[in-house]
Amino acid sequence: MSQIEVDASNACIPPKCNVLTMIPPLPSTTLGEPVYLDGKCGRINADRPLLVYGSGRLVVVREINCDQSKIKTKNETNLVYRGHKSQVLCAKFSPSGAYIASGDIRGSIRVWSFDNESHLCKLNLFVLSGPIRDISWDLDSKRLVVVGQGSKSGQDLSAKVIQWDTGVSIGELGQHMRNRVASCDFRKGRPMRIVTGGGDDSQCLFNKGPPFSRIVDGKTAEKCHLRGAVYSVRFSNDGSMIASTGTDKSVCLYDGKTMESLGRMENVHKGSIYACVWNSTDEILMTCGADGMTKLIHVEDRKIVHEWNVAKYLGGEENVHFTKVPIGGRQMSCAFLSGDIPISVAMNGCITILPIPTTINIGPEVSLKSDKIDILPGHQCSVSSFCINQSNGIMYTGDSNGSICQWNVDSLLCLGRVKKMQGYDDDAEPLLMDKVHRGTITGMVIIQDILLSIGWDDKIRLTMNSFTTQSIELSAQPNAIIKGTLLAVVLTVKGLFLFRNIDGISELIQTNFEPLSGCISVTDSTVYIGGDDNNIHIYSVVDGESLSLLETNTISEAHLAPVQSVCLSNDETKLASADSRDICLWNVADKYSPIIGRSRWCFHQLKIGTLSWSNDDTILASGSNDDSIYLWSIEKKMKRVHYAHTHRGGVTAVEFLKKSEDGKTILVSSGNDGCVVQWDVTEDIAKKFA
Repeated sequence: MSQIEVDASNACIPPKCNVLTMIPPLPSTTLGEPVYLDGKCGRINADRPLLVYGSGRLVVVREINCDQSKIKTKNETNLVYRGHKSQVLCAKFSPSGAYIASGDIRGSIRVWSFDNESHLCKLNLFVLSGPIRDISWDLDSKRLVVVGQGSKSGQDLSAKVIQWDTGVSIGELGQHMRNRVASCDFRKGRPMRIVTGGGDDSQCLFNKGPPFSRIVDGKTAEKCHLRGAVYSVRFSNDGSMIASTGTDKSVCLYDGKTMESLGRMENVHKGSIYACVWNSTDEILMTCGADGMTKLIHVEDRKIVHEWNVAKYLGGEENVHFTKVPIGGRQMSCAFLSGDIPISVAMNGCITILPIPTTINIGPEVSLKSDKIDILPGHQCSVSSFCINQSNGIMYTGDSNGSICQWNVDSLLCLGRVKKMQGYDDDAEPLLMDKVHRGTITGMVIIQDILLSIGWDDKIRLTMNSFTTQSIELSAQPNAIIKGTLLAVVLTVKGLFLFRNIDGISELIQTNFEPLSGCISVTDSTVYIGGDDNNIHIYSVVDGESLSLLETNTISEAHLAPVQSVCLSNDETKLASADSRDICLWNVADKYSPIIGRSRWCFHQLKIGTLSWSNDDTILASGSNDDSIYLWSIEKKMKRVHYAHTHRGGVTAVEFLKKSEDGKTILVSSGNDGCVVQWDVTEDIAKKFA
């Protein structure tokens, strides 16, 4: 990712940008570690079902639009906050809803404004020497308890309580064995109490204040769990009770004022219980665990009143049976959103919206409004490439984990992840992780409604009807794949492979340079390749006994750096090329004479990895690793439209959509931040280029 300093101007996409739709990445997950979600979005957001979580270096606030919900939500609105320089592990709304506190893996905490469109940072402080695992606010939105990993020597604490506006410590909390704390919670009421759960010692420690100190009076039940970590400790909303869950598969309940034990439910799940959360009335406690289950417990009766086998639904069939719970199906966290909408997050990152239980007249079982489980798939990491099938309005995006998602282009609604055909065990991956390639996907194209994807596993994989059915081994690592109508060319570090009509692949055509980028004419007769030798090589396709290429021309001495992107206009009269600084245009009909030469369109600061022409070929869009997207006009060569800070870490792909019925010009972009964004650039083009 690019090393751009974070300040108030670039922590989010600038408000002036015409973002039509933005789909954020899914929560980041780590095997054996819980994910910390927050669905309690504060008083000012009480009517919005918001979910906040960490994804890579980002904090995502996502509005869940669910048809099952009795809340009539507005259009789905998402916010991506990019203020952290390291992986974000937790984020929590203040009780007022005006601020969010987020902590990262380096021990840094940021408190920033949610209700201000600039999202200004109010506190940026290194609180712990290791990762911050959990955060909790007090009732007044004035104090924060922060827990995680302290130093091994014990000199730096693993649990602290601070004033959020100054960062000043307010007392000393009880410290856990090995200086590792997994969870914490602030009692939302008085007297003030703080409970913390150990990451190794299976203890829950109780603290009073302010100033805060550990309570050791013989009443506190610190050792209710038998072994391992206490992954989640949570006060009920009225502060009368505490619930804790952990590795020993049990749920422990305590008095909220004294922490005396109120009971223990054993073997609630068949594996570690990663999270627990109370509903708004404190009647129901929801838990989720490594057995792929999410369960509802009626606290007063100490009974499980309903459960969902979420892993089964993630498998795609309700009657699917696993001999062992798949890694991707383990439920790593859960939350109740506004309106008591149950949410669960799996190891593969997918968010599941569970049927809403009616808790007014609870009998032996909870009656359900619906038995349908909605799944929100997507990406958990950098979106490295995408392609659009303009004929049916389907877009495919590939990420650095090897996963591919399908989207409806108009709404950016995710239709699901591409899966491997049943019985197709080539490079078998853990079940439900939905990895098509082993490693980063470096390119995708569509030929005859068949998706061709390449990746760092040195293979081409063919996908039809959402299932990968075939793979072809390559003898070199691919950099990119380009296509005309029926012809595709794979660019590798050693040369080129030709692929036509899905009939097979040619032998390697070796080159004396490394191909980095390219494009093909619609007639499949001419291939343009940008290389690391700073030149653009032009080939004619020779269709003899076997497909081959004949180099007919070379555009040299134009670029001073490797050619990172090449794009042919729709009418094939103009060729655009870009390196790490310059964008050049060439007149194809006039023997590739320059239209725009070097040092004119030169405002990008890093590698320009993607170019795209508008439908009428008057506008060229460029995306770069400097986080910027530029729009350039053929008629107004001295003017440009600049969208700054569009994707943290760099823009990986841009493409214009076909003009909509209302005549709008829509640009789609993806980036290393894992976001997919639609931009309405109609007004900006009209204003700047008239």
